[in-house]
Amino acid sequence: MEPSELEQNFDPTLRIYELTTLYEVSRVLLGSTSPEHLAFDVLTAAMGLTGSIWGVLWVATDDEGTFNCLRTCGQPMSSPEPVSLPYDWAMSLAERSQPLLWEETTAKGTTGQTLFTSPAPQWLETLEPELILPLTERGRLLGLIGLGPNSLDQRYEPFLLNLLGSVGHLVALALNKYISDGVYSGLKPTLSSLDAYRQQYPILGEIVGESQAVLTLYKDLISVAHASCTVLLEGETGSGKELAARVLHNLGPRRDRPFIEMDCGSIPENLIESELFGHIKGSFTGATQDRRGVFELASSGTLFLDEVSNLPLLTQARLLRVLQERRFRPIGGEQSLEVDVRVIAATNKDLQREVQKGNFREDLLYRLHVYPIRLPSLRDRKEDIAVLAAHFLELSAQENRMPVPTMTKDFLEWLERRKYPGNVRELQHLMEQALLRSIGKENLYLEELEDALTHYPLAPEVKEEDLATGPQTEVEHAAYPGKAGEARGAWVLDMLRRHRFNVKATAEKLSSQAHTDPSHPPPLTDRSSLTYYLQGECFRLFLDHGGDYDRASQELAGDFPETARTAGSRIRKYVGAAAGAVEGCSNMEQAREMLGRKFSKLPDDYKEVLDRLARYLWDIKRSGASQL
Repeated sequence: MEPSELEQNFDPTLRIYELTTLYEVSRVLLGSTSPEHLAFDVLTAAMGLTGSIWGVLWVATDDEGTFNCLRTCGQPMSSPEPVSLPYDWAMSLAERSQPLLWEETTAKGTTGQTLFTSPAPQWLETLEPELILPLTERGRLLGLIGLGPNSLDQRYEPFLLNLLGSVGHLVALALNKYISDGVYSGLKPTLSSLDAYRQQYPILGEIVGESQAVLTLYKDLISVAHASCTVLLEGETGSGKELAARVLHNLGPRRDRPFIEMDCGSIPENLIESELFGHIKGSFTGATQDRRGVFELASSGTLFLDEVSNLPLLTQARLLRVLQERRFRPIGGEQSLEVDVRVIAATNKDLQREVQKGNFREDLLYRLHVYPIRLPSLRDRKEDIAVLAAHFLELSAQENRMPVPTMTKDFLEWLERRKYPGNVRELQHLMEQALLRSIGKENLYLEELEDALTHYPLAPEVKEEDLATGPQTEVEHAAYPGKAGEARGAWVLDMLRRHRFNVKATAEKLSSQAHTDPSHPPPLTDRSSLTYYLQGECFRLFLDHGGDYDRASQELAGDFPETARTAGSRIRKYVGAAAGAVEGCSNMEQAREMLGRKFSKLPDDYKEVLDRLARYLWDIKRSGASQL
């Protein structure tokens, strides 16, 4: 057997150099204490690899191709103003996994076409970098690195370009973590960025909305569309899981193949296995003929298992085996059938809790949880209520051959204050009823419809005193015991521990909890406030334990010792960011002022803590200690 070209060209020395470089880059990224430090470390590493005489790192501020310069090395910043890329540049770079040589931007390929349809923007033309390294993560262009001419006059061999592409991926992961943790204000949704996704992927337009939640959902669906892995859609009843599954199917390469849906909660238990895997004639009483199951019907396409948590445990075991082995045997059959099916599962329950209750197999959970996507409830995307209402009103008018009435201001305000335990589906049915009750009038007035619509069967009766509250939802922890408006407390910290200090997940739970008891809502239900609170607690514990990270981490972890390592990394990151801010100060007052500006959004309770931290860090700096 002839060796492949890759094997013939394999160079152990280059492979060792590649692995060593990636290890060193990873180590440097882990040690970075802020996005600014990360940018400096990355640029010096990239310039060292290529011999470039200067480097610039830009970070995206939205999904429209707008960037801010975060750091330069070897060359002064050309302009502090934001810069932008044309749409085709931004989308093409977002799909690249390797650097782009400047000469490639105008060179024509084999088809006679250039890489970009638009010319280079003026700011990039003026800078004329020798190499552009896109920083992409799951289809998002998070930033760019521009590198100037290399002083070694070396060629960019394929090996070096591949290595730089791997470095860019590591940098994007690190940068995305800063964005997710709220340390760096990253991508913010705009209507034009949503339109850009809909323009490139028209099927996304079936998911109506203009909120951050919709933008995040778009990105999640695009990221996994061309993969064949199992996807788990999580969300409350009526949040649009079936629609998301259909959109995901139509985004991918199986779009021309069958899309088969099965509601696992609507089929009698004794018929579920037959529905899934089919049966042979005579295999049980009533089996008068052969019947194909949904796995066979969905061959080469997509199978959507709705409310998968309702499957009996024995059926769960068979489903697990099919997902693992990609084969099954019909009931009463003697031969196994191969199956090529992409499975999308959906649930409105917390499967982790179902596992704890003994209602769901843990091994099946892990098999389904390959790529989870959370669909937001309507109360988490209230800014979409008006546009959804208009959309459903128009659809209903078309179906019922009626003119589309105009929603008055008081009617819209009433919609936005209303409870939606049935989520988007409830709003859709409510708008159809509003249309039918309007009896062909030009406007929808609240006073004419309120009596009928407040008794809408999918929602509880709406009273004036609870219009602004949300639906009763199951939460992971006991109701908040404090008083309304209380700033913070041990209960919130306990919630952070239960979520392993994942600020995003904790904020989602706290936001959900806020709807269970409107008279005693928990504090800090948004990510930003929660992040500032956690920063303050990390600083306080660090100082209370005299700078002992281990003891501070153990106290922060509390009754969840398994989270101590994560807690410690949080403390080190925040304290490291503070230390970096103090590093360039020349006196104690300047250090205090610098920390006050950097952490200006900390709650007032931590102003004294911040002052103590400034004194502590200044003493460390003055003593000449190399590290904390």
